[in-house]
Amino acid sequence: MTDVVVIGDGPAGSALAAACRAVGVDALLVGADDPWTATYGVWADDLDRLDVLAGENVLASRHPDIHAWTHRRHRLARPYGVIDNEALRRALRATTASVDARVDRVDVG
Repeated sequence: MTDVVVIGDGPAGSALAAACRAVGVDALLVGADDPWTATYGVWADDLDRLDVLAGENVLASRHPDIHAWTHRRHRLARPYGVIDNEALRRALRATTASVDARVDRVDVG
């Protein structure tokens, strides 16, 4: 029996379904399986702490030295990464059942 149905299979919905599965909640992911075309960036150390990814490398690139400029240059002491969308998609969906569908209406009752 499915405990949770997640409608929307983009990065947020896929992450929610994977997080449910990580704590033993059976989740079904419903969506159109469209490609993820946006470019996503993340503080790499935040990503490293996510148990739901189980050590999977989902970064297309990792940059140890990030700088910001105002009236002068500031070194930000955190690594930054650009997400590899397909790798993230595979990692998040590895343990989650999914249905390729479009949801037009949801009735609660």
